Order: sequence, then structure tokens, then C-alpha cells
Amino acid sequence: MNKNIKKWGAIVLIVFLSFVSLSILKNEILRLGIQAGAKVVTGLDLKIEKLNLNLIHSSFRIHNLKLLNPKSYPDRTMMSLPEIEVDYDFPSAMRGIIHLRKLKIYLSEFHVVRNKSGVVNLSQLTAIQSSQSETHKSQKKTEAKQVAPKFQIDVFELTIDKVFYHDYSKGDEPKAKEFHINLNEEYRNISSPQKLVILIVTKALWATTIGNLAEIDLVGLSGKVSDLSATSRKIAVDLGEKTSGFLKSLKRITADEKN
Repeated sequence: MNKNIKKWGAIVLIVFLSFVSLSILKNEILRLGIQAGAKVVTGLDLKIEKLNLNLIHSSFRIHNLKLLNPKSYPDRTMMSLPEIEVDYDFPSAMRGIIHLRKLKIYLSEFHVVRNKSGVVNLSQLTAIQSSQSETHKSQKKTEAKQVAPKFQIDVFELTIDKVFYHDYSKGDEPKAKEFHINLNEEYRNISSPQKLVILIVTKALWATTIGNLAEIDLVGLSGKVSDLSATSRKIAVDLGEKTSGFLKSLKRITADEKN
């Protein structure tokens, strides 16, 4: 009797440890996949503190993701995202298609940094680079057709708290600005990861003076997301119009800021 109890106890322990190991393994595989994908899309490294994959509900949650600046920047973090929630289409994933039914991102801090050489960290983002050079963009499209899987986000919920600007080009002590964005918006039918990045950057910056200070073409960037669904298209058009007027009204102020 005691032998049977010990035997069943050992079996239960093995099954439990196997389940725990599988759970850890699937989370680690997904984490590595997200990091590799982010590197291709942004050109930058990222860190994930915690990730939980729920295979039954076809969803996963990421806690404390940080998109890192290149090493030439004193501020190591570009974006801090405490919470990301994803509902994905499992059958599509099995066919190599990235189809997210819902993506919810909470961006608590976005740091725009100009280093001592005068280079702004946003210029290091692959999506921004490709949008600023038609030749480069054409080359990226060719590469994307060869290696990138199909991509679709049905519903994208974006929350942004704060945006910071740090300018190290004029001394060791950075010229700093802080903007409280408090944005909470929803978009639909995003068809590429590049558009996702551009949308986040544009929405984070359009209500600040950072576009002028960092010499970022927000109007041009907003045009890159003008082919979204009806709700998002209206937002993108309004964004372009408001940004244009806003930047004109701030031209004299930001000229003084640079001096």
C-alpha cells in the first residue's frame, strides 16, 4: 500500500514538474520570438520582465517591457510599457500569420533623447528611417515580402501617460522637458508592424513641442497611417491637420527653445 502511494506520488510529481517546465518553456519561446520580431521592426533591443501565455484562451500578457536606446545614448530606455495585453488568433498563428484580435498597450513613459552628437534616438527606429527615405523604404518592402509574415491587428487600444525630451548636445546636464499626454484611444485594422510603431510615435508627440525640437516630421509620419479603418483614418487626418497648425503656432517658441 505504502509503495503504491509513493509510486503515485512520484507520478503526480513528475506530471506536475513536466507541466511547470512546459509552461516556462512556452513563455520563454514566446519571449524570444517577441524580442527577435521587435529587433526586426524597430532595430532596437528590448527587455521583458515577465510574460504569461494562456494557450486555452489564445492570449498572453506582458509585464514591464522596455524598448532600449542604442548604447550611444545616456538614457537607456526609450519606451516603458508596464502592461501589454494580446488576444491572438490561434489558427492563423499555426499558418504563420500574425493576427491579433486585440492589442492593448499601456505606455507609461516615452523618452525622446538627443545625444551629445546631436542625433535623436527616434531616428534609430527602423520604421522612422524607412518612412524618411523612399529608397530605403523600397528596399525594406522588398525584404519584408521575402521574410515577414502576414500581419493584422483588429482592435488596438493605446494609452500614453508621459513623454520626456532630453537634449545632451549642449552639455553634460541635459535640457529636459516633460509632457503629460494622458491619451486613451482605439484604432482598428492595422496591417503592418511598421504602421503600429509610426502610430505610437505620432500620437505620443503630436501634442508636444518635441516634433520641432527633435526635428521630427509629424505631418509626414501621420500620412503613413492614413490608410487605416474609417475610425482611425479620421483620427489620422485630424492628427495631420492639428499637427500642422500646432507646429506653426509653436514655431517662434521652439526657435527660442533651441537658442
